[in-house]
Amino acid sequence: MAWTKAKTAVVTGVIVLFAAAATTVTVKEVQEHKTYPWQSRNYHDWGGLPEQVTIVPTKFPNWGPNNWPGLSAEDGSFAWGLHYPIEGIVAFAYGTAPNRTIVSPDVPNDRYDFVAKMHGGVKQALAEQLAKRFGVTGVFEDYETNVLALRLEDPGAYETKFQTRRRPAQTINFNRNSIQANGVPMSTLTDYLTGQCGMPVVDQTGLSGLYNLSLRWNDPPSSSNLEGLKQALEDQLGLQLVSTDMPIQMLVVKRVK
Repeated sequence: MAWTKAKTAVVTGVIVLFAAAATTVTVKEVQEHKTYPWQSRNYHDWGGLPEQVTIVPTKFPNWGPNNWPGLSAEDGSFAWGLHYPIEGIVAFAYGTAPNRTIVSPDVPNDRYDFVAKMHGGVKQALAEQLAKRFGVTGVFEDYETNVLALRLEDPGAYETKFQTRRRPAQTINFNRNSIQANGVPMSTLTDYLTGQCGMPVVDQTGLSGLYNLSLRWNDPPSSSNLEGLKQALEDQLGLQLVSTDMPIQMLVVKRVK
């Protein structure tokens, strides 16, 4: 009788454990396939969004490979993106441009939608979630590679023409073939050019002030078609974009062992 009761208890325990495991898998599957309100280009209720770090498979699988809409708060408390590859989310979490990354072949190549809102800052929280959920992390290492160096034609004339002597509120408007930015450091321009040209752009101007920049050209740039952008930079901003090889820090995106 005692052995019969013991066997019944063991079987019951196994059933309970199996049921708990099945419930966990079911909840995860529901979360993976649920559509969240923020998975939309037109979502605007960021203030009402609760604190969270959420990364789910994209709801926009038919978008082009470079179609990554997103935004982030300047104070680092919020970030959002749609149709991002893992390395794009890792690049944001580690504070670098996606095209300054080297991706290990074993990193998943699927696309994801993500949102992160955290009072203490989202980048560390995103990095921790990427390591926990996907086993993916990033490490900065020096690599010799081809870059575009942004240089000055005439430093004296540049300071006189473009530098602002007061600290105005920053206004930035970037499009595929125009830039309008006021009160920004030169790094704002190099970050934009890095994204548009598809390769790292390094600031070698030596400029440390805040500048009002206005630039327009005909054809959107690419790594194979830079002539229009180069000419516009030289004619309108007095800047040169020069191809060169040099060691720079790259973010190596890899799986955690």
